Amino acid sequence: MKVLGIVAEYNPFHNGHFYHLHESLRQTGADYTICVMSGHFLQRGEPALVDKWVRAQMALQEGVDLVIELPFAYAVRSAQDFAYGALRLLEATGVVDYLSFGSEIGQIDQLRKLAEISLEEPKELKELIKQELSSGRPYPQAQAKALQIFFPDFPTEIWQPNNILAIEYLKALIGIRSPIQPLTIKRKNVNYHDLEVNENFASATGIRELIRKGMASKLAFPEILNPIGPLVPNSTLDLLTNEFTMGKGPIFMEDFGQIILSSLRKSSPKEIAKHLDVIEGLEQRIKKKAHQSVDLENLIEGIKTKRYTRTRIQRIIIHHLLNFSQETALLFRAEGGPQYLRILGISSKGTNLLRKIKQKATLPLIQKVTNYKKEKSTYSPAFEKMLKLDFLASDLYCLAYPNLQYRKGGRDFYCSTSVYQR
Repeated sequence: MKVLGIVAEYNPFHNGHFYHLHESLRQTGADYTICVMSGHFLQRGEPALVDKWVRAQMALQEGVDLVIELPFAYAVRSAQDFAYGALRLLEATGVVDYLSFGSEIGQIDQLRKLAEISLEEPKELKELIKQELSSGRPYPQAQAKALQIFFPDFPTEIWQPNNILAIEYLKALIGIRSPIQPLTIKRKNVNYHDLEVNENFASATGIRELIRKGMASKLAFPEILNPIGPLVPNSTLDLLTNEFTMGKGPIFMEDFGQIILSSLRKSSPKEIAKHLDVIEGLEQRIKKKAHQSVDLENLIEGIKTKRYTRTRIQRIIIHHLLNFSQETALLFRAEGGPQYLRILGISSKGTNLLRKIKQKATLPLIQKVTNYKKEKSTYSPAFEKMLKLDFLASDLYCLAYPNLQYRKGGRDFYCSTSVYQR
């Protein structure tokens, strides 16, 4: 039995994801696929377009066998922490043979070389990083620029977003000494931030922008989804149509504007400072701009600088919203990373895989949260804190639903693991 591992957000699942999944299966000859997928809030500090259970269903309907949730504590983090958390989960299943990820360059040897050098960080590279940091660049950009100088012969496209994340996956595999074999699939037709459509391919960013434009033009459902029809599998289109028609999406960052501004205005600079990534007096700037801003876009634009990018500010804001502190993040790191394997969805075929995982997993499996509640006294403080963050993410996320009847909390306790018959 060969098992393929994938890390994704599927926001939403589109034709590029379908190509990546099935090309990975073709190249590896894998019998099963496990996907570690972000929950309700994503790596760039944004909410997902639709909820995690629906996005898991998108993946299951197109060929994934098992979807595991990447806890909020690692989903809304820098590329390094995001990759570390996801790879720890795949390793903890005890069954994954391959890791496949998309990249702009599509060359695993070049990516591996950069990963190895990044981990070793020789003296010359350290000095280059220090120079780039002194120019005001945030650390990920400073490291990428330093590596570009250190390896002048590498093609410039290697510093694009998916390549950088690919390097972090490889660093994580090396760091945890995992036997999982990596491979990369070159992105087809469009890159991560591209907004244009190329044949029947568009990035998730581009697809969300098409939906946003439809919303702005006051189109009705399902007409609002007509432009994305050729860009996503029929199953994705059907699920999005159903969710939007019920008033359970689409969800965008601005839907959280008032709750975020009110929370920041009530908080002291000292309270803001305890949250992840708030350093060098940034809390004072955040507090000031929270009082001066009229909406979330105004707030983010007011806070961001060359050093503090939009993405970093969005993550800080979401960390504040969920009260995710530096102290809690350090506790999770000290306890070895993710504390559980939470199943969001499984195919009928994947039930065989789940039986194997139950035999080999090195972390507790959660299929029904109600079972966890009955046994909660047996779990560690880190386990409890991490899972409660996931619950809170769900309880806050649903407040953005257009349809009021779906805004009740506690959905993690009554949304059971979906089983897709295939």
